[in-house]
Amino acid sequence: MNKLLFTLKNNWGSDIALIANNHKDLEDYLKENYDWYKVEIKEDSVIIKTREGYESEFANLEWIKHI
Repeated sequence: MNKLLFTLKNNWGSDIALIANNHKDLEDYLKENYDWYKVEIKEDSVIIKTREGYESEFANLEWIKHI
């Protein structure tokens, strides 16, 4: 079964890597567990705005084979 790998890299060393079943599960998890202003899920990326008025951050999405 394939899984969706979410990877957010940042400059201050607190990178985030998550594995989800699909885009909807990932979106639900991010909205429930992170206090971000706006989360926009695309096919192969996620646009995250942490606070209103701040620049957006971009995370990568890729399908991986789960063994």
